[in-house]
Amino acid sequence: YGQELNYNTWSICKMNMVINGLHNADIQQGNVLHNPLHNQGNELTKFDRIIAHPPFSLKNWVADTNKSDPYNRFIYGMPPKHNGDLAFLQHMIASLNEKGKLCVVITKSTIFSSFHNKIFKGILKDDLIEAIIELPDNLHFNSAIQTYILVINKNKNSKRRNKILFINSEKEYDSSAFITVLNESNI
Repeated sequence: YGQELNYNTWSICKMNMVINGLHNADIQQGNVLHNPLHNQGNELTKFDRIIAHPPFSLKNWVADTNKSDPYNRFIYGMPPKHNGDLAFLQHMIASLNEKGKLCVVITKSTIFSSFHNKIFKGILKDDLIEAIIELPDNLHFNSAIQTYILVINKNKNSKRRNKILFINSEKEYDSSAFITVLNESNI
């Protein structure tokens, strides 16, 4: 299951599903923040696992439209109109079932920016964060922005409750001519 706004990215995803033998994949095309297409009425479809790489710092992400969100996705607060990072994150958290796990690529500012503090503090208070993995710089083709993998777990093991695993892997990479790459040992 998936939903993608950008038509070219949606097409690539559909082709990738077919190439990998997933002919029954339900990949919808549209704006997931404005109109989530995996739902049953006013309830989002709930998933065991979510893997995502949403757009970084999306501006004008339709904050005004979502102030009265029928899916109750923004329980930690309304993200600022000029940055939709935590809108995507809250949508994904709301789409997890009670034992669900989520891995998402986020920017450093999603964790450390002052305009995200209230929302991120709510996620911390609910003890949803299992791990934060710092990635090497220049890992993305279109951006040199510093990124992390955020691991959310709605059903943490009792030994992991009220704890977060921090992994600094910023020096775990190989360089090619133009970009930073992760080889098998880095992963």
